Formats: sequence, structure tokens, C-alpha cells
Amino acid sequence: MEKTDLYNPERINEEIKASFDFRTTVNCPVEITLGREALIRIYADNPEKANDSKQLYVAYTDKNGHYNGKMTLPSEYIGKTVYASAYGINIPATVSTEGLKFNVANNLASTRALTADIDLCTKLKQKFMDRLPENKNNTSQLENVDNINLKVVESDTEVLFSFVYSGASRTAQIYYYYYPTDFNTNQGGNPGSQNYFYNAEKGYGDYERIISRFKNDKFLLTKGYGDNGYINISNNNKTGFSIPVQFYGEDGNATTGSNFPEGYSIGFFIISSWPDVFEPIFTDWWCNSHQDGGIKHHTNQWQHNNKQAVRFKDSESGKIIFGFEDIALNETTEDKCDFDYNDFLFLITTSPDIDKEDIPELNEDITESVEGTLLYEDLYPSEGDYDMNDVIIEYTWTKYFDGSNKLTKIDYEFTPVHDGASYTSNFSLMIDGYVNQPIEIFEDHKASLNQAFRGSITEGIAGKQKDDISWESFNPFITVTGNGREVHLTKKKASANANLDGLDEYQKNYVSGIGEYPFAMNIPRKGFIPVTESQRIETDYPDYKHWAETKGKENTDWYNHHKQ
Repeated sequence: MEKTDLYNPERINEEIKASFDFRTTVNCPVEITLGREALIRIYADNPEKANDSKQLYVAYTDKNGHYNGKMTLPSEYIGKTVYASAYGINIPATVSTEGLKFNVANNLASTRALTADIDLCTKLKQKFMDRLPENKNNTSQLENVDNINLKVVESDTEVLFSFVYSGASRTAQIYYYYYPTDFNTNQGGNPGSQNYFYNAEKGYGDYERIISRFKNDKFLLTKGYGDNGYINISNNNKTGFSIPVQFYGEDGNATTGSNFPEGYSIGFFIISSWPDVFEPIFTDWWCNSHQDGGIKHHTNQWQHNNKQAVRFKDSESGKIIFGFEDIALNETTEDKCDFDYNDFLFLITTSPDIDKEDIPELNEDITESVEGTLLYEDLYPSEGDYDMNDVIIEYTWTKYFDGSNKLTKIDYEFTPVHDGASYTSNFSLMIDGYVNQPIEIFEDHKASLNQAFRGSITEGIAGKQKDDISWESFNPFITVTGNGREVHLTKKKASANANLDGLDEYQKNYVSGIGEYPFAMNIPRKGFIPVTESQRIETDYPDYKHWAETKGKENTDWYNHHKQ
């Protein structure tokens, strides 16, 4: 009876669950209220005051500006202040095990959104050019819609135009125009466009009416562009130059502009000085294809359905970036056009937001990374010397995810940086519940010392919500050559290949029999100084012992205090 009670599996299981797991990190719930859709980044320090502030977490809100998730932080952050950043606003919050709550909406003044400084323009230009490179046919990036005009969905909407960049070799002028969004429904549904300027006699959008009605200084945004040295333009038209886009009444004849009312769409057109193509190029592609009754703009295979412009939304800043191809696509210009769609870039900023639901993201994938150091004692299940320096590996794990916070892949980099072992070990990785078949990273830690091993994981994780796979789901381990013993972090499960012969349930869960020292540890930073050979870990790190005795409640940053 005593033996049966001693080995009661339910009691043992409860003891294992209750035991200290030697984690140096904590899972922290995150709740964000923003008031508008955005990409939220959480930093260790205020990024307004520290340009090199460490990014701790990143995620997209939903379309209403809300987000609930969880982040993994070093335990030493409990009680510290971190900052959530969006739209240039940085909001502080104190970390606790109960979670982080940010209400950025209370701090968003509408006037703060309507800015576009040079640094932001330069940043978004780089994002745009990364996605649509110079001198490359980028037509695959064009949207499969009739036009890319903007829809105003709330009354009293402010709209700001900001010049970003020109890669063109000729000058041009850019204008804007507007019309009631639903106007085409009153015209019997003219084909392919929400086109206010429908001409019943000609049977297509009368682009000449757009030109005559809106080609004047009130609707002129720039008189010329080009930062590439081909032409001289006013300093006001350089990167960061901004001008309000205003509403001059339904007929465009008002003398004083105002904010836009609900229910209007805003389009843009440029007139390029290219020889033989001095004609308008619209964001409304149906207008492009029907100029002069469709004579000049035939829909040939190379014309890409007369698409002359592309747009993206940047959820991080809340802005929309447009790019124009400045050569009108007709049969006389085919050999002149490179179809890169980055000849003229500009930003549109609005407050409140316009309809962005179907606008593609400027960044298809966002990344979130963590880095740290893994320590292994290779004599498991024997107590050994507990110097925790037999195999030391530095790592970086990076999640890639889309605007719905769904993972597309996870990249890893592992570098063995210290060898204090008599045995050789290989190193493998599992992700509990997702990647259960071990991925071997390197075979011999001694032969692999100071080499970086990189790879990507998609199978089993692509399409999953990014926070469902927390960083604590990762299960990296060494396998000691010769005896097949796997050494895992505390309470992690061994793989199906592990040699578990002769091990009790505590040892199979890597729970230390003496209750003070594990066989593997994860340190949430790189640059950990290895313990002196054959010295117990508390010899070089005196705070470690109290941290272990208090089960991680005190001295949470013990690994930062090496005894010199």
C-alpha cells in the first residue's frame, strides 16, 4: 500500500505541475484600444527619446482598432514601464502578470494624424521601393479593381497630400478630382467605373470634362516633381512637402475649400511632359482606357488593362501611399515604359479614416523577433557539476505574419558559442503542439562552434494566429552522442526518439530531483558570460540561488549580475 501510494501517478503529476520550471520569462496578456486600424509596436523604452529602443512585441489591431493577445517578456520587466506606439503616439503602461492595457485612442488628437514629415516619407518610400523595385515590371502588384480612388465615409474628413519621391526623368503636374461615390448607379451602371464624368452621348467617361472642370490651381497639388536632378522644382515640392486636399462644393466652383463630406470619392491624375504623351493619366483606370473614345488607349496585352497607378496602406502610420507610372500606356510608348509604377510617390493622410478595407498592405509580412541564450548540462540525469556551461547556444527566432496576425513562417538562427563538455551533442528543435518531429539544427556542437545555423519553418505553423504559438512553445534540446539522452528545458517533453530507459516521471519531465537546478535554461538575452568550469552556477551568479529559492519571484535579472 505504501509503495502504491508512493508511486501514485496522479500525485506525481500534480507535484510536477507545481514544481518550479526555472523560466526566466513570463506570458503577459495584452489588450489594446486604439480607435482605428493600425500596426501596434511595444517598446522597452519611449521611442521618442531612445531611437534604439528595443521592440518587444508587434501586432495588428482589427478594423475597429482593438487587439487582445499575449506576449512573452523577460520576467525582469514585471513592474517596469513599456510603451505602445502607433500613429506617432507613444503610450506608457506598467507590466504585470495580470496583463498590459493600452488605450491609445484617448491620446490621439486628429491633428496629430495629419502630418507627414521627411523621416516618415523616407521610411515609406523605402518600404514602397522594396516592394516595387526600380526598373522592374511590377504589374503583378496592381489591384484587381476598377479604380483606386479613395472613398470618404465620414463627414468633416480632413485630407492631406504629401510629396514623397520622383523617379521620373520628365516633369509632370498632379491634380485631384472628386465625385459622389454612388453617382454611377444613377447613370444606369456605366461599365467598369464609379465615374461621375459620364457622357451619355459618347458612352464613356468624359475625361475632357474632368480636365476642364478640375484643371485649375484650386485642384493642382504640384506644379512639377523630380528629386533625381533632371529638373529644377520649387523647394516646396521636395520630400515632405504637404498640402491640404479640399472640397470646393459639388460643382467645384466654391471659392473657399473645406473638409470633405461623407459619400464622396477622391481621384488623382497626372499630366506628364513626355513627348507625344501630354495627356492625363488617372487613378480611375476606366478613364485611361476610354480617352478619345478609346482610340489612343486600346486594351492590349501589354497595357495591363490600362492600369497606371498603385496604392497601399501602411497600418503602422495610418497613411496611404500612391505610385504612378508616368508614361501613358498606348501603342506608341510600349518600348519606353518600364512598368515599375514608382515614377511618382505621394502619401494621403486622413482624419478620421477613409475606407481602407480593400486596400492592400504596404508590408505583406511584419516580423516579431526574440533572442536569447540556451544553457545545457549534458550529464542528465546525473547531478553533475551544475556549471551549466557544457553547451551554450545563442538564438534569434523571428515570426513573420500578415495583416490578420496569421503566421506565414518562422525563421531561426542558432549559434553555439561555448563548449565546456567532455561529450559531443547534437542540437534539435520542436514546437510543442505544432512541430513534433525534431528538426536537427546541427550534428556536433564542438565542430559547429561559432557557426550560425539558419532556417525557416512553414509546415505546421503557416496560417496559425501568431500569439497561439508563443515563444514558450519552442522546445530546443541537445542529444548527447552515445547514450541518446535528450536534455530539454524543465517540464518540456522529450521526442519520440529519446532514450528514456530507467528514468522516473520527474526525470522524464526534466524536473530536478534536488529542486534547485535544472538541466537546461533559457536566458532572455545574448552575451551571457559562461560559468567558470566545474563551479556551480551560483558561484559566478550569486543572485541565482535566491532566485531559485523564491521560485522566480525575486532577483529576476540574476543573469545580468556576473561576479567578476
